[in-house]
Amino acid sequence: MKITKNSLLMFGMALLAGCTLTLSSCSDDDDDNDGAGVAGNGSALVKDAKVLLTSVSNSYNNNDYHEKYSFKYDDKFRVISAREGGEDELFFINYGTGKITMWGDVENLSISFNSKGYITKIQGSYDFNEDGETEKGTINMTYSYDNSGHLVNAEANNELWDEEYYEKTVSKNILTWENGNLTKLEMKENAYDANDGEENYTYIQTFTYGNQPNKYKQYIMAVEEADYAFFTAGLLGVGSEKLPVTEYWVETEENKGSVTYKNENSYNGEFTLNEDGTINTETWINSHGGTDTYKYNYTATDNYEPYTANTRALWNTDKAAGGVKGKLLKNLVKNGPFGHKRMSKKTR
Repeated sequence: MKITKNSLLMFGMALLAGCTLTLSSCSDDDDDNDGAGVAGNGSALVKDAKVLLTSVSNSYNNNDYHEKYSFKYDDKFRVISAREGGEDELFFINYGTGKITMWGDVENLSISFNSKGYITKIQGSYDFNEDGETEKGTINMTYSYDNSGHLVNAEANNELWDEEYYEKTVSKNILTWENGNLTKLEMKENAYDANDGEENYTYIQTFTYGNQPNKYKQYIMAVEEADYAFFTAGLLGVGSEKLPVTEYWVETEENKGSVTYKNENSYNGEFTLNEDGTINTETWINSHGGTDTYKYNYTATDNYEPYTANTRALWNTDKAAGGVKGKLLKNLVKNGPFGHKRMSKKTR
């Protein structure tokens, strides 16, 4: 399958760079390890609420809910796998070997964590063959955090090529936190491909907050909007102390110095909580009247059956594996370090 120019940008945002910003607070990444040093799940959901987030479902304009993400954990309650829509495996982490498989097919990428279990680096190369065509690529993504466990910077430098095609994406992303709350996410990406030359993409997302507490500092789906589910899985640090009441985003594309696309939207947010303070539902109403609602589903740690290599093999059906391959090559390199999907592609 030939890669289009939209296929490389989306993977570049997935991992945040270890202290590339000149911030004195970026000292949380000095203890990188390959996974064996991640002793367990230290999130407030596990330690205090004693639950695991096992899935998130989505309803648009009050229609029926459909599964968005589902998560699997090992016997130490470390998240090891995520699925989208119940089928496509987004990632599988082997903490023993320090390797991550993306999209079910890109294997043996190295993954590193800090002592809190937050991802600091994903890197490696892959070689993919489909229908007699071989496509190769390299992935280099890094994440960095402040001393409070907030993600503050992400960078990616990814390449993909075959006999007739070449594309490279460089992504830099800055997250701004005020009073423990994420107020701004700014993403700048530069993509080059042999067909269309250079393209620049900018995405800015802002939030304002009320007084509703986010007791366990969960990342919300409005921030996720991603192909990897790293945020929601708790692999990219802690979320805000409060729950937002408004969201605004604007995205711009430039090609050869000219603006070729611009889009923006604003939202009002509403959250309901369970009795223990975990997020129950997250609803966003956009400026055009559209409504997106996410339902969070949990399992008590005492009742959870750990996920193993054997159960993964049963879960990886032929149908799921077939769906993953094409999606991988369309999105992997160009997805940015968060797996960010351009908003123009989404209902939101």
